[in-house]
Amino acid sequence: MIYHNRNVAELSPALALLHQAYHAVPNRPSRARWKTGLWSILTTAVRMGLKFDTEDVAWLCTNTVPSYGDRSPYYFRSWGDTESLYSLACEVKNISACRAIEHHKGRVPFLWEQARLYVGRQVYWASEQAYVTCTSFGKDNAMVVLCSYQERASHTCYACKQHVYDAPTSRRKLAHLYKFTHEDLQNIKLGRYAGANLQAVREAKLARRLARVALPSVTEETAYVS
Repeated sequence: MIYHNRNVAELSPALALLHQAYHAVPNRPSRARWKTGLWSILTTAVRMGLKFDTEDVAWLCTNTVPSYGDRSPYYFRSWGDTESLYSLACEVKNISACRAIEHHKGRVPFLWEQARLYVGRQVYWASEQAYVTCTSFGKDNAMVVLCSYQERASHTCYACKQHVYDAPTSRRKLAHLYKFTHEDLQNIKLGRYAGANLQAVREAKLARRLARVALPSVTEETAYVS
């Protein structure tokens, strides 16, 4: 299955588990169950803390895995998601898995409070008195996107008109969206933005952006008073 030209003993513990499970099933189930099973095995390897080699994830994403005999092969991306795997690896602190995914994506880890930022992680900003959530990374992995949300007001039960329920998390309203580079995060850590205030970060980034734009000079013809 994996690394046909290598001995199983040479595989990393994580891929060795995937290798053994792949060949342990003589009669494969449906395609959906088969893909779900492969994903479960890989996430189990991450949760157990099994070691990944640096090239493992890159290999999974670029090489095919035989499926259903000689019929069309499929890629890891057809049953796996590297970003979800990265979030899981960061949560359980499987550093080898994190590094394997970072190597594949060409991503330098974004660190905050001595831990990696990953999609789904929430960070509390005292100056904002609110949590911001990591939602994605830039296409070139040069920035991390953080969003803050406003909780929607609770609503009353439509049936009895008495019980009051909190609004579902999925219905939260986006308050602000921030894009931070490694330099921005470093400046926040060093206190160059007062109190790590997100508003100060946004204003500073806006000032730098405007400074790069050549504004036209105001003449008597263009000047006016509103």
